[in-house]
Amino acid sequence: MPDSNRRKTLRLSLIDGSFFAAMTGFTEQYLTPYALAMGATTTQIGLLTSIPNLVGSLSQVKSPEAAERIGGRNKLILVSIFLQGLAWLPIIVIPWMVPSTYQVPVLIALVTLFNVTGAYAAPSWNSILSDCAPERRRGDFFGTRNRWMGAITVVCSFVAGAILHYYHRDLTGFAVIIGLAFAARMISWCFLTQIYEPPLTIRDEHRFT
Repeated sequence: MPDSNRRKTLRLSLIDGSFFAAMTGFTEQYLTPYALAMGATTTQIGLLTSIPNLVGSLSQVKSPEAAERIGGRNKLILVSIFLQGLAWLPIIVIPWMVPSTYQVPVLIALVTLFNVTGAYAAPSWNSILSDCAPERRRGDFFGTRNRWMGAITVVCSFVAGAILHYYHRDLTGFAVIIGLAFAARMISWCFLTQIYEPPLTIRDEHRFT
């Protein structure tokens, strides 16, 4: 793989990671309060925090096979992340478009969809990054990237908290921060469309059966 393509992909991954971190900061700590504002019970909160993570983790088992079937790791990433970003739109309008009895179950279902699409893309994305990062610098690269993403997540989390405080008990505040998360994820998707996917050789011993 040409060094220029490798460097470009690593550079784009930093930008993508920054917007992904912004999305995470705007929403990760606030989905439970969002559900509580809709009147969620203790049981429903437990389901909201467990089902999406469980289903998302299980979905990764078939991710490599899906990348082969769809025609490449990059194609799987783009389809999955685009769908993940779109999942925020119905989440925004739940309080206004869904009867109160069904609001929390719909939220759980949509957050599960969000987690599944993101988890589906993760193995392919990490594989491409590993192929692009030189082995001797791989640890430094991922360490720097993760520290940068962590800092952005914290900053955006504080911003989201300030927005919710401004709107106080109005659910509009949640719509604003989720809207910002949607915008951040779609911007990160735009940068992902520019990444280079190096050729992948799959051996029989790499397959999961």
